Amino acid sequence: MGGSVTDDLRATARMSAARAVDRGARRWMYALAALVVVSVLALGWFLLRAWGDVQQLRQEASSATAAASNNADAAQRLAEQVRQLGQQPVVEPPQRGEQGQPGRDGKDGQPGKDGKDGLPGKDGERGHDGVDGKPGIDGKDGKDGVNGKDGEKGDKGDPGGQPSTITRTYPNGTVETCQRRADSTADYARYDCTWSKPDPIPNHQGG
Repeated sequence: MGGSVTDDLRATARMSAARAVDRGARRWMYALAALVVVSVLALGWFLLRAWGDVQQLRQEASSATAAASNNADAAQRLAEQVRQLGQQPVVEPPQRGEQGQPGRDGKDGQPGKDGKDGLPGKDGERGHDGVDGKPGIDGKDGKDGVNGKDGEKGDKGDPGGQPSTITRTYPNGTVETCQRRADSTADYARYDCTWSKPDPIPNHQGG
């Protein structure tokens, strides 16, 4: 029994030692990871700062080059004016050196803001008249309309038994034609009559 207790104590001691080693290794790993992160951030900040310094130096160099070129042009113009006056310049202007090779094109910058809308343009000319379109399809017949109201009563007609014209033919061939007068009434009709005879037929005798 004493041997088993000793073995348990040894096993416990080993487990404690292993745990202690694991804790120490984890702490070192965490410290190493933090160091890597800090190093990456420091390197990025350094590169960004260096890029900004390079851009500033380029701008200053470009400004200095432009100023030197302007000064050289001014000295040349001044010397020419002195020679035109018949004098000799005390100090000759420096000769401009050879132009260097153009540098590489820089990266495209960010697009600028949209400008304001311009004024509306003038009205264009009137276009040509279009071609007449084709006739459309005939529509369907509409519904029958509502019957209208009855019309007003008409004027009174001629009385019955009194015709407007009377014609008679007598045995001797006389034709009587009577026209009813406008002053006739419903009770009494008046007529204007005319008589006519047919033309006599000539007799033809044989020879």
